[in-house]
Amino acid sequence: MLKSFFLLKSLLFKKYQIGMLKDLYEEALKLLQSIEEDVNKFCFKNNKTAGIRIRKVAQEEKQLLQKMRTEIQNVKAQNAEAKGEKKTPKKPADKKKK
Repeated sequence: MLKSFFLLKSLLFKKYQIGMLKDLYEEALKLLQSIEEDVNKFCFKNNKTAGIRIRKVAQEEKQLLQKMRTEIQNVKAQNAEAKGEKKTPKKPADKKKK
């Protein structure tokens, strides 16, 4: 009974993590699509402020992809744990440069 409880808990957690990864992926795609016009302005019209906006979104994208990488590592660790291997999940990196 206890073993089935942990298995159910593990499956629910994995489903949550996969849903979270999908959400992060969709958010990353939306961010990239949102700067298409600015990329054209910067590349073809030499609009410098469009370049600033692109860099700002690129920084947000970088942070989002880092979260995604951390979640992928957590899913891998969870899968390894379910198989009996020992791996510790990574903690999210909340480093802010000043």
